[in-house]
Amino acid sequence: QTILAPGQMGNSASWEGATKRAEDGGAALIVGIWGYAGNMAIWQSLSSFQMLRDPDGTARYTRAQVETPGFFMGFDDGRRLRDMVASGESVRITATLDTEIREGLQSPSIFGTLPGTTDETIYVMAHMDGYYDAALDNASGMAVMIGLADYFAAIPREERRRNITFIGTAGHHVGSPNAPYLRDQGMLEKAALMVNCEHVAPTQFVAFNNELRLTNTVSPRRWWVNGSQALLDITLDAYDTFGVTVIGAMDGRATGEMMAIDKEAPSVQLIRSPEHKHTDWDIPELVPAAGIEAVARAFAKIIDQANTLDIEELRP
Repeated sequence: QTILAPGQMGNSASWEGATKRAEDGGAALIVGIWGYAGNMAIWQSLSSFQMLRDPDGTARYTRAQVETPGFFMGFDDGRRLRDMVASGESVRITATLDTEIREGLQSPSIFGTLPGTTDETIYVMAHMDGYYDAALDNASGMAVMIGLADYFAAIPREERRRNITFIGTAGHHVGSPNAPYLRDQGMLEKAALMVNCEHVAPTQFVAFNNELRLTNTVSPRRWWVNGSQALLDITLDAYDTFGVTVIGAMDGRATGEMMAIDKEAPSVQLIRSPEHKHTDWDIPELVPAAGIEAVARAFAKIIDQANTLDIEELRP
């Protein structure tokens, strides 16, 4: 049974290395029980990983690959299996994996640019792939990005200081290749700001016994700013202005789509990875519209105010 880490998608089977120890011990199949409530269908890697914070405040990931076949199952199903094993009766599991390979398919990243009046660029990105209904991860981020595109498209070109390029990225869950592409193609040399829109507004759950109880508020989000004190002040002021709740300490790095390039240019991110991420509970009813609106307004304010500063005033 794996205990969840609300807000960052970690789980105890991963960070304690339980799945790796099972593989090293000769397990033929690894079955994890997800959490302590409900009966979610889950997509989650069995590999062992953990985010560690270094003394200087930065963060890094450690990872041990697990190649033994297996899966996570929901708490209710897993509890029944656990109780069968605990009763001493003989338990046998047969698992079948069906896969399909389709040839010739492509999933390109999509770029759209609102031209400005200088050669500097602001990048707004949101990954397009997701599991199950993917309402939070990442339709919520896509909604924010599209809202920002609508807002800035209504501003006459001559009033837009910088180009704004919107990127719907492909392949996020297979390594986020779009981020290093931006760097390797030299597209960040005159980047004044990057904004990553990624699972931005989940309904908050509260763990109570073996229940996950819904609240009527949006979960506080992890956040990241790479840049000057002025950019930090602009960002936190925008969150305060529109009631965007955040966790007290800033992340040690930008997890998610922007992680590989988080220090290549001034950058801003909000993100929350709740207990139901990558499960069949990721549905529109658990993504409050008011939360999406607040984030979109905050990001628009950040971009507007960043455009009052020269690029050197935004950089660290």
